[in-house]
Amino acid sequence: MPSAAVISHMETALWWPAKYLGAKPELREAVNMIGLAHSLDLDAGWLAKKRGGYADTWRERHDRGCEVIAGLLTRDRAKGARRPRLRAAL
Repeated sequence: MPSAAVISHMETALWWPAKYLGAKPELREAVNMIGLAHSLDLDAGWLAKKRGGYADTWRERHDRGCEVIAGLLTRDRAKGARRPRLRAAL
């Protein structure tokens, strides 16, 4: 069973696409869906068959989304922004 710290890090990682890609829904969706595919040991080809479009487009949007997230995380870290504290479910 994962520890509370591991779960907290996971919840924070799930939050990043919404925070940093909120204005770019196509990138946010690609980051989340490619992440889902990889967690199931599948690839962008499976995703293209499931959701439509082209595997290359899904991969490109995923990569761009991850670059945006990484850049903004770096910017926020340089500003001294702290990771959000998530409350434990009651």
